Amino acid sequence: MSDAAKVNDIVLIAPYPSLQGIAEEVQRECAVPIDILLGDLHDGVEAARRALAAGARVLISRGGTARLIEQAFDVPVVDIRISTYDFLRSTLDLIGASEPIAVVGFGDFIRIVRPISTLLGIPTRFFEIGSEPELRRVIEEIKVEGIGSVVGDTVSVRVAREYDLKVRLIETGYEAVREAIEKATTIFQNIRQHVIQTEQLETLLRAIDEGAVLIDGAGTVIYSQIAMLERAGFRKPDPMTLDDLGAEVAGLARLVLSGSQALVDRLVEIGGSNWFVSIHPLAAAPTVTTGCVIVIRDITRIRSLDRNVRRQITERVRRSRATFEDIVHCSAEMQECIRRARSYARTESAIVLYGETGTGKEMFAQSLHNASPRAQGPFVAVNCGAIPPTLIESELFGYVEGAFTGAVRGGKPGLFELAHQGTIFLDEINELDLSMQARLLRVLQEKEVMRVGGSKITPVSMRVIAASNVPLAEEVGRGRFRRDVYYRLNVLALHIPPLRQRHGDVPLLLKTMLARHEKDGLPSMDALTPALLDELEAHAWPGNVRELQNFAERFAVWAATLRRPGERPPIDLLPDSAGMEAVTAVVPPPLLSGSLEEIERRIVAAVLDAEGGNVSRAAKRLAVDRGTVRRKLGAT
Repeated sequence: MSDAAKVNDIVLIAPYPSLQGIAEEVQRECAVPIDILLGDLHDGVEAARRALAAGARVLISRGGTARLIEQAFDVPVVDIRISTYDFLRSTLDLIGASEPIAVVGFGDFIRIVRPISTLLGIPTRFFEIGSEPELRRVIEEIKVEGIGSVVGDTVSVRVAREYDLKVRLIETGYEAVREAIEKATTIFQNIRQHVIQTEQLETLLRAIDEGAVLIDGAGTVIYSQIAMLERAGFRKPDPMTLDDLGAEVAGLARLVLSGSQALVDRLVEIGGSNWFVSIHPLAAAPTVTTGCVIVIRDITRIRSLDRNVRRQITERVRRSRATFEDIVHCSAEMQECIRRARSYARTESAIVLYGETGTGKEMFAQSLHNASPRAQGPFVAVNCGAIPPTLIESELFGYVEGAFTGAVRGGKPGLFELAHQGTIFLDEINELDLSMQARLLRVLQEKEVMRVGGSKITPVSMRVIAASNVPLAEEVGRGRFRRDVYYRLNVLALHIPPLRQRHGDVPLLLKTMLARHEKDGLPSMDALTPALLDELEAHAWPGNVRELQNFAERFAVWAATLRRPGERPPIDLLPDSAGMEAVTAVVPPPLLSGSLEEIERRIVAAVLDAEGGNVSRAAKRLAVDRGTVRRKLGAT
């Protein structure tokens, strides 16, 4: 395909010939307008570049080639996933074999084939790779260990052949290719629908912008709304004529009145200032012009509106970037927390993240989303404590036009609607008032929302992740949080350990943060002495990772001016020595303070949290019945 050749909107790039043949078969049977190109890894990236230059909008590929294309271009890339059936079909004859085989591939591939291999009793060693350069080292390791056969994708098989190993390519079947093409078709249809809606919105804005003058067929002004011009210093005469808008605008209007087509976005001068002017004919019949409407737009207003819309969309529906691999740690406490989080990510159940401020609750929420079946959907984060109570309802549920003073024309979708098919993260959920919790309960139960001032029910499908820095069970006991909402949300509970409980993580995190500053030209590693690291690890870190980030930034700036190696930082640079006092402000009060009734309630709440909100397990652990647990929590 030459760079100038036009291609279809969807292009499939096959890493090997047999996949190209299967794709062509699917194309014939389903009559899907796609182009199919051949190219593996970097050849596939080059094929993708040519396809995009020729007009492709959505790309399809497989394995490492799909990964490289996704990294190289900012376009939708559909990965043809290898199914367990593909692995079974390719390795069926190995069931009961005595010689082990090596299965090599990226993480997604290994996770798919491991269970079926174990189930069938195929003697298998799994080698997970994170990047293409890592592959050759893994193949050399397989060779040294004496494993004679390698099973994997195209690139794994190709490298294994270079080491004279037996190879077996896991080929993608018909159904997987068809599923990928159907998914790509859906994505393109969504893109096209978005383009159509954008064009319709632009047409609407052109007709209802800030200034408008209505002219009849004789050129007489019959209506004008030009407050924007007057604010800019234009003096509106009474009565106003067409010529008062200036010779340039009058000439364009008379041209349209004489039968010309609409004139759009003409830059003109009115009253000494520049404006955008569009003139649309009013027609009683296709060939009879009865007048025209002159739409005048403020250039600076258009630019401001564009920036504002883009900013709001970016803030509300942002792509979730963090993954579990991005969480820097070495402590056993954090490893166990991440292990549990990974298992939770595979479910659709609601999750509550518990942790002090600065422990990284949103990073865990993003990681849960990216490891879930909804990873391709939107991730919408909202801080319930940062939005005023008077605005939280309209932000979450949206509103219809005219719902209240100041409501934008056409209404606005709420954050629940924006999270459809994705994940919504409700940070500081404990800050919601009881009335808003009642509305949230309906969303959790019925999976539907109603905009403020409206009567239409909109179904929504989303995964809910909430976060709190206080135990919600205690808030239930205090009457600050609805019991029914608590049990709907607290299906799965994940407690993120504070930094002071993550043994060994402070030095690792600090070195990682300082390494980033070194890239910015601030050398700091040499100033990080073992004695200082021991002192920092002993600090309470009430602000957790966020406090450590602030210290790392201060330390990097100070270290850049360091003259003597091993010099101790000044006292005002070190973390607040009153850290442990600060901790008492963010951790729950001691269990043994207050009245006996309060002590019992706190103990029951702590056990209930530890059991993930399961009343039966909490009752068994406390050696009481379920009713006693509920009664103790309801005590004040």
